[in-house]
Amino acid sequence: MPNGINGIEVAREARRLSKRIKVLLASGYAGDVLERHQPLGEFPIIDKPYRMSDLAARLRSILHED
Repeated sequence: MPNGINGIEVAREARRLSKRIKVLLASGYAGDVLERHQPLGEFPIIDKPYRMSDLAARLRSILHED
């Protein structure tokens, strides 16, 4: 992303602005790379490439969480 900001930082800022926002990160990087940037597993991740059915299932799951 421009200016060195990454998706995790965008997600954190979105969560700061709206505590109830739902987030799903998508990445082509190996999961362990992202885990180093968010060691607490604060956001769910779907690995690229993904099938639309997998994306739909993950989104349904996230949207129905409390």
